Amino acid sequence: MRQLLAGLADNRGDGSGSPVLSLGPVVLGGMLLLACASPGAVTQPVFPKAEPMTSGGSTQTISVHHVEVRSPLSPQQVHERLLAVVPRLDPRLVDMLRRGDAEAVERERRDGPSLWLFEVRDMGSLLAVEGRSVHVYQYEIGNPLTAESMIRYQAGAGQYAPLRVVLYEEGSGSVIAYDRPSDLFGQFGDERITKVGHDLDRELEELLHQALGN
Repeated sequence: MRQLLAGLADNRGDGSGSPVLSLGPVVLGGMLLLACASPGAVTQPVFPKAEPMTSGGSTQTISVHHVEVRSPLSPQQVHERLLAVVPRLDPRLVDMLRRGDAEAVERERRDGPSLWLFEVRDMGSLLAVEGRSVHVYQYEIGNPLTAESMIRYQAGAGQYAPLRVVLYEEGSGSVIAYDRPSDLFGQFGDERITKVGHDLDRELEELLHQALGN
């Protein structure tokens, strides 16, 4: 190493008699060494920046309508109404799918609720670290049977099932926001999946109409 750095030394002839190291980079053992401007400085190894993974990847630009529904009700009121109108996910639905019980699945599709509440997250509570208290709730809403009816054709549809809905306060009222399902699922270009997306548009609108009472 010392011989390598010494080889980089070069006398400028400025009268100081002190060699000055070249600023050119040197690659040694997979490490990039940057020569310092002062011979007394310690040379630090700098590892090459990793190249982004592009092999086999692709990107696609899609258009998605972002829906915001405003209500004069407080976030807590809307939150309580949502919990009242959206049933908690029944684990039997997942079990019947995994068991391959086609008869039970078809019966549930016909007679069961169209939407279930998978998860609720109190996102506003995270701001307690800043000494703030706000109402922000995130909901995962959907149906395992509906998800199955799409991922059977396009596995990538599983990224958006269940749907995510957020509720937050705005002034003295509240806002419910979500991305339109038919846009999310329409990107796959499969009419069978797009149709389910349009059904979810309607079902989600009806559910929010019921929760907000308008």
